[in-house]
Amino acid sequence: MPRPAAAQDAATRDAQLAAYVAAATRVRAALAGWSDAALDRCALPHDLLGRVSARELLFFTVYHDHHHLRGAHAALETP
Repeated sequence: MPRPAAAQDAATRDAQLAAYVAAATRVRAALAGWSDAALDRCALPHDLLGRVSARELLFFTVYHDHHHLRGAHAALETP
């Protein structure tokens, strides 16, 4: 996995982490008012998966985010 230039490591990491935390916070806030039934009833388009329920898309998003966070963590651990 490519690493940012040494002089930008901390600033880039902090900016990306802050952006991720802000986006995750917005998603949680937006979902706070959704009922379980609404998560299953609402279907959204996905380019590869077709129409999926909001619940399925959220599960996919959690998995996808975790995959990228693991990769970022591994890149930061690699000298």
